[in-house]
Amino acid sequence: MVFSSLAAVALQWRTIVRSFTLFRKGSLDGSRSRPDIEVPTSWLVAGMVPIGIGLLAVQWIAFDINLWLGFAAIAMSFLLALVACRATGETDTTPIGAMGKVMQLLFALLSPGNVTHNLMSAGVGANAASSSATC
Repeated sequence: MVFSSLAAVALQWRTIVRSFTLFRKGSLDGSRSRPDIEVPTSWLVAGMVPIGIGLLAVQWIAFDINLWLGFAAIAMSFLLALVACRATGETDTTPIGAMGKVMQLLFALLSPGNVTHNLMSAGVGANAASSSATC
């Protein structure tokens, strides 16, 4: 099941590459951003800092996940959310399962043998991808 999800993500490598072009000045088709309707980046940072601190606290207190592992889960979930948004926009299907499996594979390497860390980090990544792609 894990290899199936990873293969599905790997086959969509163009989608993954295009999802990281978000922070460039223009998009792939040459159009410019529209600051009159877009949320400023400063709002993103102002919202992510307290939410990230709260998520770190919940992971540490409730699930005994080290702070550096919690930070890794949050950082990876941001990247997975970018990929999920791009994949949803292009295919109208959100790859939630594949995003959770990628996070599980990462935490199998970072915290081997710890099932709680593996499942909770997968929940963080999959829910971030799911929530961001529905907007």
